[in-house]
Formats: sequence, C-alpha cells, structure tokens
Amino acid sequence: MCRVVYDHGMAYLKLHKCTCGSEFLARCSVAKDCATCRKARRKQTTNAWHHANREKHNDQRRAGKHRYDTVNRSVRLEKAYRNRLGISRDVALQLRKQQGGLCAICSIETAMDAGRGGSRGWALDHDHSTGRVRDILCNSCNRILGAIENASNVQNYLEYLERHRRNPRDLIVSPPPRTGKGGANRSKSYCKHGHPFSGDNLIVINRKDGYARRVCRTCRDAALRR
Repeated sequence: MCRVVYDHGMAYLKLHKCTCGSEFLARCSVAKDCATCRKARRKQTTNAWHHANREKHNDQRRAGKHRYDTVNRSVRLEKAYRNRLGISRDVALQLRKQQGGLCAICSIETAMDAGRGGSRGWALDHDHSTGRVRDILCNSCNRILGAIENASNVQNYLEYLERHRRNPRDLIVSPPPRTGKGGANRSKSYCKHGHPFSGDNLIVINRKDGYARRVCRTCRDAALRR
C-alpha cells in the first residue's frame, strides 16, 4: 500500500503500510517499517552485537571515557569546585598552597583535588552563618568541627574524656577478629545455585585487601553467555 498524500516541492510524502499494521509517512518509495519498528530493530541489533563483542564494547567505552575525561578534566574540576565549594578551583588551590598542602588542625597532608587521591581529601571550611571562608581542613577534621560547632554541650564531652583518662575502668574490650560476609562464605561448599566449590568449577581470585574470593565457574560462564 503506497499513495501520495502531500506534495512539498519536489519531495513526495507517501503513505506506507508497516509490517506491524500501522501506517506511516515517508519520502522513500521502498520504506517498509515505521519509526517504532526501525528503532526496535536497531536496538535488537545493537544488543546482539554488544553481547557477541562484550570485551570490545567495554574497551571502547573505557577508551571513550578516558578521552572525555582527559579533554574535559579542567572543565569538570572547575564545575565541581563551583558546585561543591562555591569558589573557583584556582582560588581554592591558592588557599591550599598558602597552608603548605596541610590541614589547618591536624597538619596531615591533603589531596591535590578536594576528595580525590592523596593522603586525605580536603574541604573548604567556612562559617555557615556568614559564609566567610576560614581554612582548608581534611575531611575528618571538617566533620568533627561541624559536630562540635553545632553542639551545645561541648564542655561535657571534654569533661567525660578527662574523667575516664584519670580513672580508667579495669574492663578492656577485646572484639573478635573481623570475618564479615567473606568469613561466612568461606565455610560454604556450594554456590547459591548448588554448584560445588571444588575441582575445575572453583576459581579463586586474590583481592588487594589480602582476602580471596571464590567464584563458581559454571555460574560465571552462564552469566557471560547471557
């Protein structure tokens, strides 16, 4: 089914019948699918390619993100400083340089950029009532200062610590060794789908924190095929 319904100069819009039953307008005389069907077909084709070329697709995404971060690093950092601190990055870094890169309270070395890398992330301390900038603090000191500044009984905290420093209790806390979820999983001999953690079906991955993670090969292969 194809008939001319609108004449716009030399271009003809024709009414076509899609395979799904709907009618649509197109200039091409050989158009077969409507926009909805074409979009669904492109999505299906793209998903199939991603599934068949998972590693290549992930490499392309990582490379693209790296290129974007490299080209737009200064723009992203400037936007982050404006949104989080309310001042430009150059002004914040100049304040940090005047302090020698150290926290104004504990004197620990802070990171180059707020909240990123280095020994410890830093924050721009300011008076919340007036908005006036004070100094550069590490994140830990900034949180502690915020709790103390908003507390009305700071002297009670200091007296409490001093009282227990002079008269410590004989009771000593000895917490058990930390096992967490990993400790519970190490005692299991089957994965959550019932496959045994033994032989060729067991994959051991050594993590950076010193713990080992056990992975079921059958479940991993099934996930990669999906």
